[in-house]
Amino acid sequence: MHEYAMKVLELWKKEQVRDALLSEWSGLNGAVKRLKEEHDARTEELAALLAIKAGLKDRERDAARRTERYGKARDKAQKAIDTGTATDFGLALEQVRKCVELLDEVETESLEIMEEQESTDQAVGAVRRVLAQKVQLLAAAEAAREARKTSLKEAFDQATAERDAVRPDVWRDLLNRYDRLRAKKLSVFADVKDTQCQGCHVSIPGVDLSAHRRGAEVGICKNCGRFLAEVN
Repeated sequence: MHEYAMKVLELWKKEQVRDALLSEWSGLNGAVKRLKEEHDARTEELAALLAIKAGLKDRERDAARRTERYGKARDKAQKAIDTGTATDFGLALEQVRKCVELLDEVETESLEIMEEQESTDQAVGAVRRVLAQKVQLLAAAEAAREARKTSLKEAFDQATAERDAVRPDVWRDLLNRYDRLRAKKLSVFADVKDTQCQGCHVSIPGVDLSAHRRGAEVGICKNCGRFLAEVN
């Protein structure tokens, strides 16, 4: 490998150390963000279920009030019939019948409310269990991030300083090529196997490979622009 290419390789190795530290920090932040989003989603889900539960409670109280009202009206009409004090016997019978009908409807409604309450309670319990897990996982992820924060910053600052220290040693034209490859998020170096660049899988001319092997020229793939590394 040409001595100029060796300088680029040294820079790239320093950059990879720095990239690994950035990736680790990004991963720690990503884990916290993901768990926070999951925690918030479960919190919203729980709030919605509790609102449904509160609505069912209101419906239950309303059904109880109607049951009491219809029951009293039925009993009053029935008493008037039984004691013979009803002013209109037929109307009193109709009132008893209507009250019984309404009581049946309310009873059916109450049973439906009870079933919905049971289902909602189960859903609330399930979400609360998941939420408790998310709280623990989020706390653990935040603690892991905090535990690595200082050491990662120190390591990153050191890696950045080491990277910056070798940049001036790289020939400007090669440094520009290096920066362009980095900007495109491409690997800077590509191995060569069976005369093919492993970055783009295009064949490298034999003359170029020979010059690269001898260190006579900086090996560069004319197709993808990557620097050539080892030749296998």
